[in-house]
Amino acid sequence: MLHKTDRMIYAVEYIKKLGVEPSTPIFVHALRAMLSMSETTRKKKFEVLKSLGWSEEQIVSAFKRTPFILACSEEKLRLVTDFCLNTMKLDLDTLISYPTFLTFGVDQRLRPRYNVIKVLQSKNLLRGKKKIEWLFILSEKIFRENYVLKHVDEVPELLQIYDVTGKKKRTAT
Repeated sequence: MLHKTDRMIYAVEYIKKLGVEPSTPIFVHALRAMLSMSETTRKKKFEVLKSLGWSEEQIVSAFKRTPFILACSEEKLRLVTDFCLNTMKLDLDTLISYPTFLTFGVDQRLRPRYNVIKVLQSKNLLRGKKKIEWLFILSEKIFRENYVLKHVDEVPELLQIYDVTGKKKRTAT
């Protein structure tokens, strides 16, 4: 509400043009994300995502589901994409399907969970046909209980792998 009227009107119209309906709960988040940056910054972030292989339609689709991807810095967009594609070996379509990954910290969430998942897979402790991607979206409490603490007896170093990997970077930032 502290924004100038013309800026607010422009943002609302732009978001509606992208296909986000004002009656949906995501509209407020989209508006907040759009108002957090200038038009130049928004365009730069679109260009960064395009340079990483995203099409305009994919960016808009992802924004409509997770507006805060555009609130991420250009560096973070590149860093998370690199980690997801090169370390986690996800394909671009999977990353585009889970745009919320772009909002996660690599060293605070993605890498620690990835390390736990790799250990669990190596010990054949991941059961079922779950998509691995879902494990990154789970809340901290559920992930820790179901994928770390649950397997500590079979893999005593699991808690250390999960905590130490994350703490080193969390305390450094």
